[in-house]
Order: sequence, then C-alpha cells, then structure tokens
Amino acid sequence: MTFVEFEAYVSDIEEPVMEFMLMADDLAKFSGLLDSVSRALATDDASPTLLALTGS
Repeated sequence: MTFVEFEAYVSDIEEPVMEFMLMADDLAKFSGLLDSVSRALATDDASPTLLALTGS
C-alpha cells in the first residue's frame, strides 16, 4: 500500500470513526446516569433522589 492509498483509506474511515467515538461517549454518559439511578433506588431516600434526577 502506497502512502497515497493509505491516506485515502484514512480519509474514508475518519468520519465513521469519529461518529463511533461520539456515540461511545454518549453511551458512557447514559451508563453513568443509569448507575446514578440504580444507586438512588438502593437507598432509603430513593424518592427525593429520583425526583431530583428527573426534575419532577
């Protein structure tokens, strides 16, 4: 593979890789939210905590 071919290959995959990385970041944030809700449900004061998380 020449440098020009390699550069074209990297150019072709750059956008999908960036989209995947952003999606993975969003998934990590959602996972953190689920962990917070799970911990809140495990506590005695789950109702106020869940109300705060949901903005109710």
